[in-house]
Amino acid sequence: MASASRPRNSRLPVAVLVVVAGSLGVAPAGPVAPPAQARLVGPVSLFLTRSLQIAFENAARKLSDEGCMNALAEFSDSQGRSLAEVLAATGQTGREYLSQLFFFDGTATRPCQNNASLAWTSPGSRAIFLCGQRFAQIARRDPDLASFILIHEEFHSLGLGENPPSSAEITFRIASRCR
Repeated sequence: MASASRPRNSRLPVAVLVVVAGSLGVAPAGPVAPPAQARLVGPVSLFLTRSLQIAFENAARKLSDEGCMNALAEFSDSQGRSLAEVLAATGQTGREYLSQLFFFDGTATRPCQNNASLAWTSPGSRAIFLCGQRFAQIARRDPDLASFILIHEEFHSLGLGENPPSSAEITFRIASRCR
């Protein structure tokens, strides 16, 4: 709610902040990354859209951390290359690669018929299928878990297979590095 004592279009607070910051020698910390934006494809509910965006922004923030990115070195693709090498070959950061993935509502897909599944993809694919309402509910209840799931799927997109390591082991290792 706007205060009655301050004009609606007043720019004084911003100007004061700029002058004060400049007089203190405060300089910008460098280029600011644009907000992370999930790429949704096809018909998707508003609840899933908003829930994915929350998890996506959280995952992108985690992927900006060096400790989280070190988890890539712990996993390999089917040819024995570490996922860190695979990502380096793309010329992208983990955050940038995440923004190149495409998300679909996979509710009707066979893997999502398993009530334990929240998302899935095939190794090397940039298409990530979210198990609709289940993923959205987890994203709202536990945003960290949902972000770990997106990072898990990113690792599969980079070529990581499963069994071994198990799905639970992948997520556990990501969660332990990406706090």
